[in-house]
Amino acid sequence: MGFRDIHAFNLAMLAKQAWQLIKETLSLFYWVYKARYFPHYSFMEVELGSNPSFVWRSLLQAHDMIREGHPPSKENSSVAQDQGLWKRLWSLNVPPKVWTFMWRACYNVLPTKSKLAWQKVQIDPKCFFRGQKDETTKSILWECPFASNVWALVWGELQKSNSVAKNFFILARHMIQSLDRKELKLWVITSWSITSCSLWNARNHFQFKHVQTHPSEIFKQADSLLKEYQRLAKFLPHR
Repeated sequence: MGFRDIHAFNLAMLAKQAWQLIKETLSLFYWVYKARYFPHYSFMEVELGSNPSFVWRSLLQAHDMIREGHPPSKENSSVAQDQGLWKRLWSLNVPPKVWTFMWRACYNVLPTKSKLAWQKVQIDPKCFFRGQKDETTKSILWECPFASNVWALVWGELQKSNSVAKNFFILARHMIQSLDRKELKLWVITSWSITSCSLWNARNHFQFKHVQTHPSEIFKQADSLLKEYQRLAKFLPHR
């Protein structure tokens, strides 16, 4: 359950508040914080500053996570500019750790092997499952045989999708737009997000314990987590 991971839950909540400071620039919330902490800059340019409040210090945890990613390319411009993508992701009825995971994946801050190598960590950037290619967020969650074998088990348009997007953010935008248009079912997008998270967990299990999880087991774990959370979510207050 997502609520067992309190850190992930808190980070997801902070990310939602930080999103308002990026996008809702006409709100009272935005102008109060801008006047106090970043009167001459954008939210993405701010530093902690002197005498920060507890709330501001907490918001900068999400801010720092965003800035760890690569600078946005011309193709994806800024993640903050794609309001439709984030509104759709935030509306998913999934454990908070899945929100956090998708946020990190889209901002390219997951510790993939190529990401660690880019950060000067002494590591071979090659993918575990296709040794001639570097491991990126998109490759490990979508392209490599490890991921492809899982997606082959998924119903509907997901298994037939074939995006040439150059990074995971653009892939996510493409997937959500195309699934909205073709499937018109929020649960399909939900399934895609939670299965991506399960793929990442299985990848970590292989890296640290040297045990490869069977594709059917990864899919089963994702499906079970989704059903368990949505069953229990009926008893939780609306967020």
